[in-house]
Amino acid sequence: MPSPTAAKALRQRAECTRDERHREQAGLTQAQLAERIGVGQRQVSKIENGDIDNAKVSTIRNYLEAVGGSMAIEYVIGDQRVQVA
Repeated sequence: MPSPTAAKALRQRAECTRDERHREQAGLTQAQLAERIGVGQRQVSKIENGDIDNAKVSTIRNYLEAVGGSMAIEYVIGDQRVQVA
């Protein structure tokens, strides 16, 4: 069984692979999407590769909205999940 950190990384990688597919389905290259949301192409690549530790929440939200998605933020304490945004 992977460690909690490794499991988190695997989940992020799977989620970001889906993000890449959504971008491609929207007919956008990384460079086009980057221009649309006001960041560099490298930032889009980092998001798609799960490297989001230093990304702004607004950048991730803008990325998702540009490919037709939305974002919800929740925190988890024990068995309780609370959506905050």
